[in-house]
Parts: sequence; structure tokens; C-alpha cells
Amino acid sequence: MAQDFGPGLYTEASTLPFFSEAQLLQADDFVATYACAKNSLGYSKRVLGGILFNGTFVGSPMPSLEASFTHGVLAPLLSRIRTVFGDETLQLLSLEYTNQCFKQKSAWHKDMNDGFPYLNIFIPLDDLSAENGMTILKIEGNKIELKASRNHWYSFDGNITHCAGAGTGKAGTPRRALMAVFRRAGDPTLCSLSTANYKTVITKRLNKGKKRPIKATVPTTRVLRSRK
Repeated sequence: MAQDFGPGLYTEASTLPFFSEAQLLQADDFVATYACAKNSLGYSKRVLGGILFNGTFVGSPMPSLEASFTHGVLAPLLSRIRTVFGDETLQLLSLEYTNQCFKQKSAWHKDMNDGFPYLNIFIPLDDLSAENGMTILKIEGNKIELKASRNHWYSFDGNITHCAGAGTGKAGTPRRALMAVFRRAGDPTLCSLSTANYKTVITKRLNKGKKRPIKATVPTTRVLRSRK
């Protein structure tokens, strides 16, 4: 039986793994070597980088790496989600990589609130628990903690108010995960204002090895006079 997907819905951690062992290792290798696009929100206490948006890789361009990742990880991801939710119209809007472990929870927020559901798929690459911080949903005043073992995934509508919970473990505890966002093909195109507010859309491509040119110094024409 297909999972429901719609406004305000979520699923807790799956009983079955998401990727095969080979696919999981390929995902591990990809995030370890891929230079993700920096998020322009400027987070300093966590790693949050863009991998894909609207079918385009937004990180460091490496065609061979991206081609194998597309075939070995993205294609199975898309097929699996469409099968689980019984909806062939689901399209992958964005894919991000995160390795965030807060000592304090992040701010409560919604990814987008345009009246149409966002299917957030969270696939941990490390066990996700109270030690390194769980995703917390807030629904009608109730708080729901979503924890999962490595490669056991969960989902929620991005319009639900949520945050990354505080970790109880020591600093630097890994919390690696892939965050995929799906929308239905029939949903309206994102308006420009919503697009500007969506964190993945405003990721910046890394300019690896490039430096800003230093402006030439222009001699001043100002004359200094002594005061009497």
C-alpha cells in the first residue's frame, strides 16, 4: 500500500533500508569528494551544501563523478520515492547534503509555505539520535522527534514547522544526511518571492581556485593642511 503524501503529513523512520549497500557506499564516496555549493545563508556552525537543483548540479562541476552519481544513486532514489508514494508525477526539486550537529536547536521554520506540500526525504548516512540531534516537527503544539538509523529514512511536508534538535554528544559528532525535496509535476511553478526564500535555490556555486582581483590603489588628491 502506497504512503500518503500531502499537506501536514509525515512518516517516521522506515523499517527497511533505503539504498542497497553498493548504492550507500557510492553516496558516501560522493559526499566525501564532491564540493557542494555553499549556502548563502552563511551558516558557520554546520555544513549545509547544495548538490542538485532543478536537474542541475550546483556544486563543483565534475562530469564523471556527477554522471555515475546520477545513474547509481539519483535514479534509484527517484524510482523508490515514486513507488513508495504511488505517484509518478513526483519530481526531484533539490538535493542537499548536511553534516550538522548543534549544541542548541536550530530556529523553528518552514521550508516553503505556498499552499502546496513539499515532500522532504531525509536519508541519514549516520545513525540519527538524541546524541547528534533529531529533526523535530511541531504540529498543533505537539513536538514529534524523528530519529533513524543509518540508511533508514523518513519524510515530512516541508510546510510543517520544524527544526534540527540540539545534540547531547560531544562537539563534532557526525550527522551526515542527504535531504531530497520532491514536488508534484502538476503543482504551480514557484513564484519568485518563494524561490528567493527557499534555501536551496539561493545556494552559490563554489568558485574553486578563483580569487577576486585586487583593485589598483589610486593616489589621493586631497591636501592636508595643519591647523593653527
